[in-house]
Amino acid sequence: MQVGRHREAVAGLVEQLLQFERAAQYRDQLAKLLRYATTAQDGLTSLDQYVARMPADQPGIYFVTAENLAAARQSPHLEALKQRGYEVLLMTDPIDEFWVASVGTYKE
Repeated sequence: MQVGRHREAVAGLVEQLLQFERAAQYRDQLAKLLRYATTAQDGLTSLDQYVARMPADQPGIYFVTAENLAAARQSPHLEALKQRGYEVLLMTDPIDEFWVASVGTYKE
């Protein structure tokens, strides 16, 4: 899938997540379809894959939002997390910040 098409699809999914604010079961199902770049590997990863790779001592999901992938990878916040061995999701779509605020938790 081309990156541009994936971004459009993600934006549509996130908009759906926000519309289903009162129906958590739909939000969780749609969240399973989302994919993000990370600091640990090339390509895109699902939230389930990310959570499965988390070290036992990692207290939560870490993410950085930025205008683009290059800017996300240059975030000064990444260094401390990398030193702890924590993978970070790199979110580059403007709607990602709204999604994170809306969902709050994932698989708790």
